[in-house]
Amino acid sequence: MRKLTGVLADTPNNKAPGADGVPSEVSKLIKEQAGFQNLEECAGQAATLYEIIHYIKAFDRVPHMALMIKLRVMGIGGKLLHMKTGMHRNPKIVVRVGNTVSNFADYHCGVRQGCPASPILFDFYINDIFEGIEGVDVPGLPNRIPGLLFADDAVVLADSAENLQISLDKISTWSDTWEMKVNAAKCA
Repeated sequence: MRKLTGVLADTPNNKAPGADGVPSEVSKLIKEQAGFQNLEECAGQAATLYEIIHYIKAFDRVPHMALMIKLRVMGIGGKLLHMKTGMHRNPKIVVRVGNTVSNFADYHCGVRQGCPASPILFDFYINDIFEGIEGVDVPGLPNRIPGLLFADDAVVLADSAENLQISLDKISTWSDTWEMKVNAAKCA
């Protein structure tokens, strides 16, 4: 059996199929498989820990003036920033239920519901959430990956429990600074 596994491991790719008609690639294991391999061990596989973070009513909580600050820091200025600032300076809203319309109310936070620009504005708002987070190495990528974002959900990645806690502390500070409230019931 040892001789067979040695032959399989040493067989080059793109070799013509043998008498059985099976190409040599069929017997090759992918590089991600380290189990039961010669000179491989469990500790050789990098561990990745993660925490899913979900924000409560994230799109509704974005403070307008904080959004304008973030846009300015990202290099968005001129007429575009002036227009967005004007749209978000002292806005008022009314609510209609059936034929009944409420009184005007101040509206100081939240990206506008139904506005085509709102999803990208929210993305700009949370764009710096992973700053200073170490993350994990991903084979084939040149830089470490601190986490993943999809809409108002974040996944924080770490290579140890200690680094995960450090990352979560930084995310907590970011969340407090930018007035985003974590929904602990939906975090995992």
